[in-house]
Amino acid sequence: MRLEVGATVFSAADLEGVNFDDTDLFRCDMSNANLTEADFSGSRIRKAKFANSNLTGADFSGARLEGVDLRGALLSGASFRNTELVDVELPADVGSLEDETRHQLELHQIWLGTLGKKGKRADFAKKDLSGLDLRGINLTGADFSGARLNGTLLDDAVLDFTIFRGTDMCFASMERAQLDGAFMPNAVMRMVNLRDAKFGRTRLYRHNLEQRPGELWPAQLQDADFKGADIRHAQFDCSVLAGTNFLGAKVDASRFTRCKMAEPTGALLARRGANVVAPRLI
Repeated sequence: MRLEVGATVFSAADLEGVNFDDTDLFRCDMSNANLTEADFSGSRIRKAKFANSNLTGADFSGARLEGVDLRGALLSGASFRNTELVDVELPADVGSLEDETRHQLELHQIWLGTLGKKGKRADFAKKDLSGLDLRGINLTGADFSGARLNGTLLDDAVLDFTIFRGTDMCFASMERAQLDGAFMPNAVMRMVNLRDAKFGRTRLYRHNLEQRPGELWPAQLQDADFKGADIRHAQFDCSVLAGTNFLGAKVDASRFTRCKMAEPTGALLARRGANVVAPRLI
């Protein structure tokens, strides 16, 4: 008997090796889930979300995917033999990038998908990546210290624990980007588009990115420059905002919850239309 699973939330679940072969999956949410070596062979998957999930080595052979969101997913070693793809949103195509950049990104996906056992963490420190299209890519833990990302497209990218120490990101677009635990001291983010971006805390899971696993890590934004940035509807949860510059930034409907900030910063944000909740004053 063919199994039917509808409107079920598996978000962030550990489903390594799970067997969904010959299953009908409808409107299931598997975003951010660990689905390493999962078996979806022969399944029909409709309007499901796999955004930012780990599908390393997953088997989709003979399956039919309709309206499925695979943006930011890790697909290293996944099998799509005889798979039908209809209106599927795939991870960004890095084929048009320069060989060195593309190779680093490919190794980084392997590094993430194997929890650091294979591949290599991407190191773009002091590199000029201005204007590149990196939308939807999982760049968790990558190092962009001192790099130039002027006008770079990072919409829908996963940037958890990513290092942007002193990075020049003027005019970059990071709409809906996920920046939980990002390390951004002295980052220059003037005129950057951060609408609906998320700066929160997250717990390290399995791989150690220079911090201690098992602890919650907030986004570190001390002395970052958001002058003139568009951060409308962005969410900041427990972020460190010591010395952060929001002069002239568009902050309408943005939310700052339990953030560490100076009293004048909180007052400025509230005056300009942000929702400042339970600030931790410094």
